Amino acid sequence: MKTLSLCLLLCCVMAAQETPFVKGGMECTALRRLPVLEGERYKPLDSLAQEWVERITGKRRFQDTEPMLMFLHWRFEGAEARKERVIQLTDGELSKELGLDINSMAGSYRSFDELAENTKFKNLVDSARNVADKDHTHVQTEALRLDSRFSMFGSIAGIHEGWEQSVELGGWLPCVPPPEAPKAGTKYRWISPAQMRAAGVDPRRAEAFGGALGAVKTAFLARDSVALESASSTLLQAATALGYPQGAMGFSGTDAMDREIRLNQRRPFESAVWWFFCAFLLSLVPLVAPRARSLLFLAAAPAAYAIYLMAFGMFERTALSGRAMIGTFYESMLYVSAAAGLLGVLFELWARRGWFLCTGSLVAFAGLFVATHNPDFMQPAISTLRPVLINNDWIHIHVPTIMTSYAMLGLAFTLGQVWLVRYLFVGESTDSQKHLAKAAWIAIPVGQVLLFAGIVLGGVWADASWGRFWGWDPKEVGALIMWLVFMVVVHGRFAGWLKDFGTSLGSMVGGWSLLWSYYGTNFFQSGQHSYAAANGSKVIPLWLWVFTVAQLSLLAAAVLKHRAQANSAKAA
Repeated sequence: MKTLSLCLLLCCVMAAQETPFVKGGMECTALRRLPVLEGERYKPLDSLAQEWVERITGKRRFQDTEPMLMFLHWRFEGAEARKERVIQLTDGELSKELGLDINSMAGSYRSFDELAENTKFKNLVDSARNVADKDHTHVQTEALRLDSRFSMFGSIAGIHEGWEQSVELGGWLPCVPPPEAPKAGTKYRWISPAQMRAAGVDPRRAEAFGGALGAVKTAFLARDSVALESASSTLLQAATALGYPQGAMGFSGTDAMDREIRLNQRRPFESAVWWFFCAFLLSLVPLVAPRARSLLFLAAAPAAYAIYLMAFGMFERTALSGRAMIGTFYESMLYVSAAAGLLGVLFELWARRGWFLCTGSLVAFAGLFVATHNPDFMQPAISTLRPVLINNDWIHIHVPTIMTSYAMLGLAFTLGQVWLVRYLFVGESTDSQKHLAKAAWIAIPVGQVLLFAGIVLGGVWADASWGRFWGWDPKEVGALIMWLVFMVVVHGRFAGWLKDFGTSLGSMVGGWSLLWSYYGTNFFQSGQHSYAAANGSKVIPLWLWVFTVAQLSLLAAAVLKHRAQANSAKAA
């Protein structure tokens, strides 16, 4: 009962956290709606502020400050902000190379001025820029990532190459459409307020916009929430008067910004993380106490709500991006997590033993946690894709199919792991172990069918996009190897060669091939897929070393016990 009470309390706390907190009571609703054009996508200033603050600090709410207010602080109070430690520096090797200490929590952040005055940092970045991406060392890759955060902060605060502060309308903010459409063959870009006159914007409208922006700055510096909201409304009106592009430029009006702002405030993926965690904890109760199996429906409730949040978030991102939400590694992690949670619930309706719900929620929680807590690694911003990736509809069939197979086989991998751990302590003859082995076995053929369909559909997509069905791309080879490994398990089980122990061991090996196909080929090999590691560090991360050691230890312990039992049976 204590566990149940704790889980229910955690669920209530997570639900309460969905309401955004604005530090200091400051609000600027109208300013959030200000359209900007970053890259090739129109978005509200609210999204730009969240994305850049998270990229620079590594946290969505740095020092418990609402991202928009942090963004305005950097923009309007740059002279003060440049001395504050807000730029994330967490890599130990890089910090050692720069002569910096990050042993303490405060040491994992550095100020703009500290980095600007560090000659080792400048020299390291310069040397990295003169080397091809594929030849970068780990320290050079991390130095370029740090330089990206450093430059982003400088752009917001209006700090120039000579580290001097701009005094005219702050720093970079692409919120002003140019007065003329771009020439054929040139990229369409919006300009910052400081560039209006040079770009030929109508002087009266430029003056009105500049005055409104100045009023926003004055109200923010005075911490006057009422004046800030009023000035924000005036600024939005002045921006609209500049004349937003129509038709071919793809801008659909300021009202379209509201939908994205609602998504930002709802934060469905971040909330779903903890609802899946609650489902995982609650699902442990009937597994530990079989008499409480009737409580499974209670454990399914937070999982169902998390799946609803995931569906809502993915639908909204799809509508905002104008494409299926499957184009980046971050989006694929969201999809695999949602699929794992959904499959866990659906198969639990059939099995009603708790294992599918427990492992489905666990896989969904782990995947979502990684996706939502690594902004520099995952880059959650809604982005555009290369035309070759979206020049036909096959991508919208292939990617969901193969990602669903990853989720299903991920469940099999996790179920096999749990079986092996329990085997070390309770053996293989208990009723619970038999049901667990059956669950792991059922998941493999289902995942195999989906994986085979995904591989074939991927070939059809590749043929339509690149003109060849199969090109031995690392991603293609990784998927084929994974299918062959799991096929050995399927064949061995049907032929009677593999029993519960062998099936669980096979699901472990198959899980390793799954990890390589999904993660390894994307970040340790270069290929034609959109999120392959073109600029990523190819150094094996610490968590992967720990995971590998733990896996090999489990494998060795299980095999040794199995051999010992076999020898004892022969001796008897």
